[in-house]
Amino acid sequence: PTITTQPTANTSVIAGGSVYLTVAAMGIAPLSYQWTLGGTNLPVETNYFLSLPNLQPSQAGNYRAVVTNPFGAITSSVAEVNILIPPSIVTQPVGTNIAAGQSFSLSVTPAGSAPFGYQWLFENSIIAGATASILTINNAQSVNEGIYRAVITNSVGSVTSAPVFVRVLPAAPVIVSNPVPVVVGASSNATFSIQAVGSQTLTYQWFFNGAPIVGATGTQLSLFGVQTNHAGSYLVAVSNAIGTATSVSATLTVLPVSPYFTVNPVGATLVAGSSRTFTGQANGSQPISYQWQRNGTNLAGATATSLALTGLTIADSGDYALLASNFAGGSTSAVAQLTIYQNATLLSALSNQVVQVGDTVVLEVSAGGTQPLGYTWQFNGQPIPETDTTVVLSNVQPAQSGFYRVTATNQYGSVSSTSRVSVLNPPSAVAAWGDNSGGQSAVPPNLEDIVAVAGGDYHSIALRRNGTLLGWGYNGDGQTTVPTNVLRFVAIAAGGSHNLAITERGGVVGWGRNDYGQRTVPTSASNNVLSIAAGDAHSLALLSGGTVAAWGDNTLGQSSVPQGLTTVRAIAAGHNHSLALRINGTVIGWGFNLYGQTTPPATLTNAVAVAGGYLHSAALRANGTVLCWGDNTYGQTNVPVGLSNVVAIAAGDFHTYALQSDGVIVGWGDEWYGQLSVPASATNSLAINSGFFHGLALVPPLRLSLRSTADGLVVNWTGGGVLQWSPTLSVPFTDIPGYSGGYTNTDITAPARFFRIRR
Repeated sequence: PTITTQPTANTSVIAGGSVYLTVAAMGIAPLSYQWTLGGTNLPVETNYFLSLPNLQPSQAGNYRAVVTNPFGAITSSVAEVNILIPPSIVTQPVGTNIAAGQSFSLSVTPAGSAPFGYQWLFENSIIAGATASILTINNAQSVNEGIYRAVITNSVGSVTSAPVFVRVLPAAPVIVSNPVPVVVGASSNATFSIQAVGSQTLTYQWFFNGAPIVGATGTQLSLFGVQTNHAGSYLVAVSNAIGTATSVSATLTVLPVSPYFTVNPVGATLVAGSSRTFTGQANGSQPISYQWQRNGTNLAGATATSLALTGLTIADSGDYALLASNFAGGSTSAVAQLTIYQNATLLSALSNQVVQVGDTVVLEVSAGGTQPLGYTWQFNGQPIPETDTTVVLSNVQPAQSGFYRVTATNQYGSVSSTSRVSVLNPPSAVAAWGDNSGGQSAVPPNLEDIVAVAGGDYHSIALRRNGTLLGWGYNGDGQTTVPTNVLRFVAIAAGGSHNLAITERGGVVGWGRNDYGQRTVPTSASNNVLSIAAGDAHSLALLSGGTVAAWGDNTLGQSSVPQGLTTVRAIAAGHNHSLALRINGTVIGWGFNLYGQTTPPATLTNAVAVAGGYLHSAALRANGTVLCWGDNTYGQTNVPVGLSNVVAIAAGDFHTYALQSDGVIVGWGDEWYGQLSVPASATNSLAINSGFFHGLALVPPLRLSLRSTADGLVVNWTGGGVLQWSPTLSVPFTDIPGYSGGYTNTDITAPARFFRIRR
């Protein structure tokens, strides 16, 4: 036979319950059945089913069915039957009487099917954590007196023990653990403790050498940083409402200890002028004395645990340490390194200098601070290859005028100094020609100390070697009423009816007509100005950073500086337009452009100077040639063929000037007022400028000297011109042609002769 349905594998039933097991088999009949328990046949249990009513624990076990036919037998799988027994209590807890402070235990023993769960109750309330067969209460007090029960559970039921009463009897304190002797070194900590039982509340009072210790009312007495005066006998009295118990005495022994540092000073790196407080602390036998040292040398009066240092200087740098000593010995703290650094500082700054062409300029700065110090230099915002404290400029030229800046740097910071160097032309006379309708070409007499000139519409201004100003010509708007304050000026510019001047420090002053605010200098041009230019009613300033400030009339955009314009090295103002020359030799223009005067030709490169007229513009190239553009109604942009060796340019309203390296002035354009007819007095010119319809030039002053030598009478002169002689002052003078600056009269036996220079 074969079994097609096995009996249920596992069955659990509470004692007294019933179980019904079945098996299904197939095979050749007849089939017979026999159930077994633990391998033993069960009498009369010979059906395919097995019914077990009112089960008892003895009937628990493994049941199987054996199926048989004439050809054999087969045994079913095991059917395990478990009989579960609810809990019962075999041993009940027993009540007790206990003295307060003592411990007691209650226990219970269960029977039934394991596992068991336990929960003890006190006065019918659950006791937290009391979940074992034994309940132990330590240091019992009156609050622990009452009725206790245990609830026992298993998977099929629960049972509660009989109630038991525990009585807690009042009791005087009993010391169960006495303080023990302690031996420590000075400045160490010491702890005594006690354990006592008895009716609550227990109070404690510690004693030292028989005297109560204030505040020492706990089960533990902690002493910190003990010294020899703490050595002695310690005990504690424990009290409650019933009585008092006193502990045995415990001795504290304090051993001598040399100072040892618990707090060490900490080093620092600080800037000069700062403050620093070092702190150290030593433990050990008292008293402890202290002494601060720097670099191994005692510091007078520094005998506290702290050392306060203020107004620190580099001299305060060093290694600081604190010495501690007592009768048992001495020790030294860790070394605290103090480093005082000083940012780079100026000891002496650069100074503004006004010099003459060809002079030597010495720029020198003195800086202090933590070494090493490095130096970098700039000229008009651009680096120059100088790294020393001193820069020497030999044979200076006007192009070297500007702002020099030196920066001294160390690892902690930097400091800078700036000065303006103004390179002026040699003291000269002034030549003027062209329109004189306003007196603009009528140069005041005896002017031989002029270093710069500028022409407006109908006026002229000049800068003297001593930094003062002079004006002549039309004064309807106060344009020739020059400032007379204490400022020293180093550069000038003349507009239509207003003027500008740069002070020695780089600021700008304006005077004359102001209908468009052209002489009201903005804050942006109040300092660091390199050069200036003035148009009909607008003004320009080139700043040391290579940018341009503009103000005044802007009706045609002449004061609207192009956004982003930088690296400018020179500027010029036309009537209603403006020009800027960049370091790369290109020219930018803005403002009125009807005739293309603000649009330089594409062929213009390597420009070194610019000039603006009424409706035209001009540029000087590095190769000494000139290029003009814009209005050419009067030929003002027709540069003479072959013109070369040009060192300076200027533009009037409708004419243009070029100064060649030999001092010759060449002009082209409008000649209506004779502005192209350069006079002989302008020979050997040093500088040129132009007004509306007139020209101006600086020329060497005439100087004539005579001296007698063995070869004859030597005549020397400067300032150009033609030497003349006459036997008397009453007859006309005669030219002595063919000489320039020097002549020797070999006929020393002739009658007296008078010499003069004619321009």
